[in-house]
Amino acid sequence: MRKVARRHRGAQRRRSPTLTPERIAVIVGIVRTWTGRLTWEALCGAIERQTGARYTRQALHNHVPIKAAYDAYGEKPAPAEREMALSGTERRLLTLQARVRELEKVRDALLEKFGRWAVNASMRGLTESFLDQPLQRIDRSEGR
Repeated sequence: MRKVARRHRGAQRRRSPTLTPERIAVIVGIVRTWTGRLTWEALCGAIERQTGARYTRQALHNHVPIKAAYDAYGEKPAPAEREMALSGTERRLLTLQARVRELEKVRDALLEKFGRWAVNASMRGLTESFLDQPLQRIDRSEGR
């Protein structure tokens, strides 16, 4: 007979809080301010230290803003010694360039998703004109 390891009552691991838009924004902020080599494992550790919640790479990777920030960080040029002496304007420019890279990643993910939806819709016989129909107005009058 196989032995099954059991946890003691006090040793049960609690599930981390759901990744809300606010939590996602905090995590994206951690990625944006990261210095040095970024790995998923290091990011998970930093998130746990800063928020007290432990998330897996898979959980983080499922959220487009987090994945886009992570991927954009990987494309960032290696930090130069000169970065320490950058003016505020130069730092702002680097920050905006990183944000543009993130938004390009988000755009690419959404275009990919839209393409997938278009193929799935056409396979089910849904036409573009059907999909472009306006939504029905909701009657919010009190006279009901």
